[in-house]
Amino acid sequence: MKVNYNPFFKRASEFFEPDPLFIKLYSIDSLNVFFSDVNKLWNELNIIRSSPGGGKTTLLRLFTPNVLKAIVANKNQDDIKEIYNILTGYEIISNDSPQVVGTIISFIDEYTELDYLDINEIGKTRLFYSLLNSKITISILRSICHLHDLSFPDNLEQIQLVSNEHLPLSLSKATNGKELVEWAYEIEAKICDEIDSLFSEDTSAPGFDSLFILKVLTQANILVNGKPLEKRVLLMFDDVHNLSTNFRMKLMKHIVDIRSNIHIWISERLQALTMSEIFSDGQIEGRDLSIIDLEKHWRDKPSKFAKFAKNVANKRVLSASENEISSFDGCLSEKFSDETISQINEAKGILIDELCKLKENSRYSNWIESRENSSLSGLEELIEWRTLKILIKRDQNKQQKSLNFFELTEDELNEQDGSDVKKAASLFLSKDYNIPYYFGFDTLTRLGSCNIEQFLSISGEIYEIIVSKYFTNNYFNRTKGLSVSPEEQERIINKIAENKFKQLNRRISNSSEVLKFIEAIGKHSQDETYLENAPISPGVNGIAISMDDRNHLNKLILENALGPYKNLAKIIASCISFNLLEVRLNYRCKGKEWMVLYLNRLLCAKYKLPLNYGGFREKKLIDLATWVSNGYVSKNAYNLWKQ
Repeated sequence: MKVNYNPFFKRASEFFEPDPLFIKLYSIDSLNVFFSDVNKLWNELNIIRSSPGGGKTTLLRLFTPNVLKAIVANKNQDDIKEIYNILTGYEIISNDSPQVVGTIISFIDEYTELDYLDINEIGKTRLFYSLLNSKITISILRSICHLHDLSFPDNLEQIQLVSNEHLPLSLSKATNGKELVEWAYEIEAKICDEIDSLFSEDTSAPGFDSLFILKVLTQANILVNGKPLEKRVLLMFDDVHNLSTNFRMKLMKHIVDIRSNIHIWISERLQALTMSEIFSDGQIEGRDLSIIDLEKHWRDKPSKFAKFAKNVANKRVLSASENEISSFDGCLSEKFSDETISQINEAKGILIDELCKLKENSRYSNWIESRENSSLSGLEELIEWRTLKILIKRDQNKQQKSLNFFELTEDELNEQDGSDVKKAASLFLSKDYNIPYYFGFDTLTRLGSCNIEQFLSISGEIYEIIVSKYFTNNYFNRTKGLSVSPEEQERIINKIAENKFKQLNRRISNSSEVLKFIEAIGKHSQDETYLENAPISPGVNGIAISMDDRNHLNKLILENALGPYKNLAKIIASCISFNLLEVRLNYRCKGKEWMVLYLNRLLCAKYKLPLNYGGFREKKLIDLATWVSNGYVSKNAYNLWKQ
């Protein structure tokens, strides 16, 4: 087994540099975001968004020349054959040749540094377009060379232009790739000189009013060795969130307006969105475009995310364990320790004694006898008894209002004894008797909150235990006993959940207010979840505001109004951007439409809350603003949660 790295702690897009290894670790399930509607690939401007770690860059890298060529070269390998067949089916590969000239432009410091030049806004914008024109030129021509086995920059003369119609006057005589790249390098050098002299009032670097190169380096305008390119040109802008708001908005609008024949995809974190974009679901007016929110995409298809996560995890384990471990999910045991089994038996005895005393009240005798005659055992039997306690409490609350004292039948018990109440009972048992609740691969994928990096961070900590057990086992029996117990899984999950909360102040500018808001939602959800009658089963893990209130917040943002609700809007926007809250718009409930804000599933673990969706409490803006200013104060007579 390899121990020089943990495969779960490395991002496939950045650290696994060799293209064949990247392919082996790539899960084709990630392409669901496109292949559910293949028209999104080429007929629309694709804007791909997620919180940090959503898998954007990994998705883009698949379409670069060297990766596509590596897929073709290794197409007969079992772990690559599936990717090859799927890409062939969608004509991304045809006749054993990539049909896409894909190139990635990553936005890094040099673009943001333009904002600090001592020149007017028009001048900054012209330099921004100038730098971007040069970067695009170099990047696309390099990709064409890689795809056609040409040396870059030595063989650039073999790439010719059909027309130089859209080139600026200073470049109007250029006819081939060599002349374009020489011009681009010169532009870059001059702009770098400007950045190095930040306070210069004059600029010698030429500026441009548009991304003219998007109309020059098109498929129809390029010849390679005298033959038409005959491959789609795909330009992928990555990490657009690193741009200033000014440059980002100008770039977005320009790309929407220019209607280039180059296929363009844009990748950015949600934190780049203005508050207005977040509250208006990130829409942009203009040409046909598709906004793909990766986490939202997976939330709508939870079973597909589970399949995706399982595929990713198993590929990584196989790459590091040299096939000594057949699957990651197979290492996640659901067998309790002797100590937990003892706790289950002890809890069962306590509950049975407590509930059997109610047999004196003939109203519940049939219900109690049905449990006494149950053939279940262990945790399942304990859950049945805890469920009965919840149902009896519900009936007692109703009985006080209806004055109904008739004996209840077993059929009436069965009508109320649903899976949601059993899940609530499981959660109550976890809190009261420390019985593991967060364990198993299905739970692990749900705790990922549809963010692949969050899933991998939890899996990585579990993998550390697997490696430790591997090396402490007998040499001749190392692959035996590598399973991680439910108790160990939950301990790791609780530690990661707590660390995630503590680390927020290093990631978010308004972290103190965000932390107070999240803490308020968490504690409020605890109070609502752990009521004795579990009125919302299996529990509460979110809040909701009316769509009218949501629209009011959006209006305040658009009008740049001041006041406590403006600050509340900013806090909610930050929570959504960093995947701390999962948003559902236009949720129909009680005859009204709501904006529901669920806690990130890992934060649910921190507050010992269920992982379901649907359990929320409606709130007014004044309530949330009070939480932000004063923190949350429990309205219950006592706090059922043990701090």
